[in-house]
Amino acid sequence: MDNIDLDKLDLQIVRGAPAKPAFVFIHGLGMTHLTWTNPPEARMMGGMISLRTLLKEFLNNPSTLWHDLKKLDCTAISWSQRRPVGPASDAVDELECVLELLNDIPCSSVILVGHSRGGLVARSLLNRSINPDIMNKIKGLITICSPHSGSGLARWATTLGPAAERIKDALPTDSQSTH
Repeated sequence: MDNIDLDKLDLQIVRGAPAKPAFVFIHGLGMTHLTWTNPPEARMMGGMISLRTLLKEFLNNPSTLWHDLKKLDCTAISWSQRRPVGPASDAVDELECVLELLNDIPCSSVILVGHSRGGLVARSLLNRSINPDIMNKIKGLITICSPHSGSGLARWATTLGPAAERIKDALPTDSQSTH
């Protein structure tokens, strides 16, 4: 795991009652914590499309699982991944660091909630050797629309990735973007 500075992560934490579980939310590819904490303000496709356009009915009552857990006095944590379209392994590293916060936040157990790629990130974390105190607290994993059998996008990326590197290497360096 890389040294990840938690102060540089856009963390959202709602502290609940110590006797209740903590829920850790992991957003999907190209999203942010707003997917969970404030969907009308969330954007997808790298910020190009507002979820507001898809959630017209929802805007009248924007209550989500995040909001329901706050009402139930449960701890809820989410963050915006530093590279939301970067390698999933980076997101797994960040999730591991976020879970370390639970050493200082009393809770009865931990439930991971992942949307799309977020579910795969959570599942990957569970296959790692992490702090046993944290691992023993994890009692559940909820995945929403996670492509556990792979996705067409992932297959295309696997196929086209090597070709993209060759094309990039062939381009003059002054024509390559750093973003």
